[in-house]
Amino acid sequence: MTRNRTTILCSTLLLVGLVSILPIRPAEATEPSTAAEETLAKVRAWRHSNGWSLLQDFVELLALPNVASDTVNIRRNAEAIRQQLEERGVAAELWTLSDEVPPVVYGSLPVAGASRTLGVYVHYDGQPVDESQWAHPAWSPVLLTGAREEGGTQRPLPVAGEEIDPEWRLYGRSTGDDKAPLVAIFGALDALRASNISLTSNLVFLFEGEEEVGSDHLGAYMEEHREALGVDAWLICDGPVHQSRRPQLVFGVRGYTGIDLTVYGATRYLHSGHYGNWAPNPALRLARLLASMKDEEGHVLVEGFYDSTEPISASEVEAMASLPDFDGQLRREMGLARTEAENASLADRLLLPSLNIRGLQSATVGDAARNIIPTEATASIDIRLAKGNDPEAMLDLVEAHIDKQGYHLVTAEPDLATRLEFPKIIKVDRRSGYKAARTSMDLAVAQEIIAAATRAADGDLVLLPTLGGSLPLHLFTETLAAPVVITPIANHDDNQHAPNENLRLANLWYGIDLMASLLTMPADVGDEEIGRLASWMAGSFSSARQAESNPESYYDIRLFMSRIWPTRTDAVWLYVEQASADSLAQPYRQRIYRLSRVEEEGALRSDVFTLPGDPLDFVGGWRDVELLRAITVDDLVLRQGCSIDLRRTGPETFAGSTKGKGCVSSLRGAAYATSEVLITPERVISWDRGFDSQGQQVWGAENAGYVFDRLPQP
Repeated sequence: MTRNRTTILCSTLLLVGLVSILPIRPAEATEPSTAAEETLAKVRAWRHSNGWSLLQDFVELLALPNVASDTVNIRRNAEAIRQQLEERGVAAELWTLSDEVPPVVYGSLPVAGASRTLGVYVHYDGQPVDESQWAHPAWSPVLLTGAREEGGTQRPLPVAGEEIDPEWRLYGRSTGDDKAPLVAIFGALDALRASNISLTSNLVFLFEGEEEVGSDHLGAYMEEHREALGVDAWLICDGPVHQSRRPQLVFGVRGYTGIDLTVYGATRYLHSGHYGNWAPNPALRLARLLASMKDEEGHVLVEGFYDSTEPISASEVEAMASLPDFDGQLRREMGLARTEAENASLADRLLLPSLNIRGLQSATVGDAARNIIPTEATASIDIRLAKGNDPEAMLDLVEAHIDKQGYHLVTAEPDLATRLEFPKIIKVDRRSGYKAARTSMDLAVAQEIIAAATRAADGDLVLLPTLGGSLPLHLFTETLAAPVVITPIANHDDNQHAPNENLRLANLWYGIDLMASLLTMPADVGDEEIGRLASWMAGSFSSARQAESNPESYYDIRLFMSRIWPTRTDAVWLYVEQASADSLAQPYRQRIYRLSRVEEEGALRSDVFTLPGDPLDFVGGWRDVELLRAITVDDLVLRQGCSIDLRRTGPETFAGSTKGKGCVSSLRGAAYATSEVLITPERVISWDRGFDSQGQQVWGAENAGYVFDRLPQP
């Protein structure tokens, strides 16, 4: 996934800005082009007529058992999928490492004239099945008129010409995780071919058969076929849509590592009456140790646990602010009166590393409990990693914490000599892990994907920086050196990994629309250089440091910048707000900027527009996108002559200015205004001045521009 943009500022007159606000419902001005609308209309008409046939094919694919360890059936799945690709003109083959390793289905579909290559990843294996827990055989799919728990009843598969209710659900293993994307891809390719619509990207397909058991061989496949897997971005087709049922794109996943801890007591069980209050109890010791690792609010107390976590970007901050508030409903569904960190949002908590006790074991409980002191107690801990955390380094921190609690650490069962020498012994068993991965929302290709997905979702799209679960996406971002975007289609209540897994048909239809939109998205929506500048400009800034050191010449000013209309393909649009620090509710400048490239001059241009009506109606729009939804491009008025052209002047510097005397200003007797700006990743320096008709300066800083330092993210 990916994005991009640009900006400027002013002490008294102009300024340019940007950050990525990602509105869920674009205004009318963000509606897709006529060509894109026609594409979606044709695809939807095709699937309306051919949905019955798609479901027949889906049922045949679901009937193939697909547990990774079942080598015979997993190969049957791979061969069936390869044939489906070939029938659609894809050059497809099976890659193998050995007879015991599930094959990878690889496909390549070059497109004449395409300059962009998209990779599409799906896993075709599924979780094992306990048939006794299913309402019907897991690999004999059935169609129900709704969710089983809501009274849905079984019905026959539809036939040609029969109306299909999008609320019907197809039940069977891997309906949602993860064969649905395969059918969505096949359906999209069929619909586009039938409608005579050309693809706009070269395509590479990578379908894996052992994701559910850890993708142990995916890295080896990638190393062996690195050249064939060279793409501009990977679409990871896995996971559910948002809990609110709204479609979502996800730009990252947490990493994973784990550790098992075993605390020891006596070498044999001891009678609790004879030896209680004398012999140490390993279960109590382990409980105290675990309690020392987290406080009541869920804050991990292991020293340095959060230090390596990378902060999220301003674009991601704005995306988080636009997420639906669904936590209250989740608490009700789960029977939780309160959640950690004083009911902090789930999305915020997913951006931090977590330490979770996933299992405890010591002696027995209930009717099987005995009056003994256990010989040992074991805890199994998983650590979900945020971007920046190294798996081994995080385990080092946990071990250092244990050492500080007075434990002697061993990696094997302690012998008698060790037991007699050290009063507190713990065995540590590290588990393998992998890093988190997260794609910047400011990359150009990410912006293209956002625009395409927004069209498929009819504007109702959620953008999530990080998914709570863990996937080995670092293999894509590190081994293949390409950004990834997760494109989920399954319903959030699909019983993933559980009995009675299912897929709501409306989600399959959305998946077809999404794939068709992604495979036909315009080739040149973004600009990588603008994206880099955008990431530098996104956020909140202050001139407080400069004002404190030179109060005679400079005021304490706040500058806020945010992106609007992310699905527009004509330019990048920004909302900018500037106010004195002591009157933020009364900004003295509110503008909208259009950022684009001036090809003939090799520059990036920021055009300045005034807001419609009373600008104060939009105060705070940089953090609350709802305030800006009513604005369209047609409402704006261009300020002629006030555009700023910016050029890169160093590895981390852009600079530019207005041209001549064309930017009209009447402030304090001025005839025109000028603006000079320098932009770096951490600050914006803007020198805005007004001059009378004789060329004498009448307002603005006299000696140098304002220095706006980036403020820490909230």
